[in-house]
Amino acid sequence: MNTLFLIDSREKFAKEFLWGLTLTERIVLSLQDRDFSEIQIISDFSEKELFFRDLHKKNKPPKILNNFEVPKGFEKVILISGSSVFDFRVFDLFKNFEQPFNLKDKNTPVILDISENIKSASNLDDFYQDTNSIEFLELPKQNTYIAKLRKHLEWRCVKIESVEDLKIADKILKDSVQKGVNDWPAQIIHPPFEFALAKLASKTKITPNQITYVSITIAFGLTPVVYFGEWAIFLILSFIMGILDGVDGKLARLTHRTSKGGDLLDHVSDIVYLSFWYFAMGMYFINQGIDVWVPTIVLQFAYYLDRIVLGLFSKKKGAELHDYRQIDCWFRRIGARRNPCYWLFMVGFLMNDFLFGFQMVVWWTVITFAFHTFRAIQEIGKPAPTTFQT
Repeated sequence: MNTLFLIDSREKFAKEFLWGLTLTERIVLSLQDRDFSEIQIISDFSEKELFFRDLHKKNKPPKILNNFEVPKGFEKVILISGSSVFDFRVFDLFKNFEQPFNLKDKNTPVILDISENIKSASNLDDFYQDTNSIEFLELPKQNTYIAKLRKHLEWRCVKIESVEDLKIADKILKDSVQKGVNDWPAQIIHPPFEFALAKLASKTKITPNQITYVSITIAFGLTPVVYFGEWAIFLILSFIMGILDGVDGKLARLTHRTSKGGDLLDHVSDIVYLSFWYFAMGMYFINQGIDVWVPTIVLQFAYYLDRIVLGLFSKKKGAELHDYRQIDCWFRRIGARRNPCYWLFMVGFLMNDFLFGFQMVVWWTVITFAFHTFRAIQEIGKPAPTTFQT
């Protein structure tokens, strides 16, 4: 369907910045991310006022008009408020709905299908008159589960008319990138640091991939640090690396700079460097005359086999085991991932017995592997739950 998106950016908040993008720019990028290229902006503001990023790098940048002109040659014309913030799933609806829809916030239309009366209008304000007969989409009735975030999240949109509305919009955006079911440090300790750094980076030209490269460099650079038993340096830098590992993803999603390559690099490196740490740690103790060959080998096998079990389950069932049932959600918060294991190492460090921390990680990784294997076997032949847990 040949569709034109008209963005009404005449109000002052249309050029308001939120997480490194103006409200208008965020809408344009949301549409372009979904391969919509026919976009026009009606505004008295200049391109520099409306855009922080150079959108001319796109195949077809949006056209900015000072006055409304009746567009020609389009089957559908959708009017969007340029001073609004939308749940990212709203833009997915343009792809999935056979018929365009209308949406409002605080009784004010923020999305209107104006295809039928486009030719009879003389200015944009005509479309906002007499909307009582228009059927508006009710967002709360939409499916609230987001698989990638492993949580239920109510659909939201907000028309920005005040500073308080900006605070609501800020929360909407933050909720849209924070995972629900996750390990307890990533849910409790890391988010304030991650969002603070992501907000600072969003105002600069720093890219998510650059942060990923720094995080990966620290991660693999810690292998010799572990090998020589410099535990204080290891704990400090691994904590920083853990924070950066969350910053890159949040920055990418909040500023519309996600990439399959960056996501793949992040996930693959996460699997590899942790294995390097564990092996280097075992070698340190062996060099100290402590025979931990068996625990070191067991840890490697349990770690990789656990990843294989989780991957096979996801491929077979089309869903992650982490939030499959309530018990899986609970265990995901404490299972042997990098962040919970970090605090086991910290316990050993504070006790001045890092070997004890290493042994706890070995046992907890084996228990995690056993639990996931048991749960995968238990669920593999059962029908999937009608709704996933959070």
